Amino acid sequence: MKKILTIIVNVITIAAILIFVVLYSRFENTDSYRRQIEHFESTLVTMEKVTENYLEGEQQICDVWARYINSEHMTMEEAVAFIRSSHVLENTSAHLISLDTSTGLSTRPKQGTANDYAVSYKQIALLENVDWINEIGTSINITRAYTNPMNGEQSLAFCNLVMLNKPESDSPEAAVLLRVIPISELEQKWVFPQTELVNAELSMIDANGDYILKGHSFKNLQSNRS
Repeated sequence: MKKILTIIVNVITIAAILIFVVLYSRFENTDSYRRQIEHFESTLVTMEKVTENYLEGEQQICDVWARYINSEHMTMEEAVAFIRSSHVLENTSAHLISLDTSTGLSTRPKQGTANDYAVSYKQIALLENVDWINEIGTSINITRAYTNPMNGEQSLAFCNLVMLNKPESDSPEAAVLLRVIPISELEQKWVFPQTELVNAELSMIDANGDYILKGHSFKNLQSNRS
């Protein structure tokens, strides 16, 4: 009888230990999963802040250019010369595009040429409607991703509306100033920590459903911006 009682006690003890191990293991797994989610959310919030600050900084550069161009009543050639002299990064450029003709000038020459600065947006459905471009200093005016007509690179641009002086006419010329930045430049800045989120991809989509930055596994979206 004593032996049977001892066996029963041992069985109960072992069962209790097993139950404790199983429950503790589940708790640890749940807690680890919760911590991973919290870390992922914290990473996203941090990236959101970094991205927001970056976008604001790039837009402010475009705002400064636009305000100076408007205040000095520059021609398109003068405005391009001013911006060209202020360039610091080799992989960025600026385009001034007339709203009447969808053509204009670039601060960088066309790829493969030394002095061809003419640029056309006629084949790019980007500036047909500029109602989304707000007044200088009031918002971030950023395009969807598009192909830079000067070098064929996937790029996006920060924009402002400007008024240019036309020496041959009394009326000013309405134009769009675009600060053009390659997508590859942004991809280097906006990445997940690869040690913990190896397969994570980043995409940015604007309010119109257009990609600003597109992950490799993301499908194309239908553009709503005309």
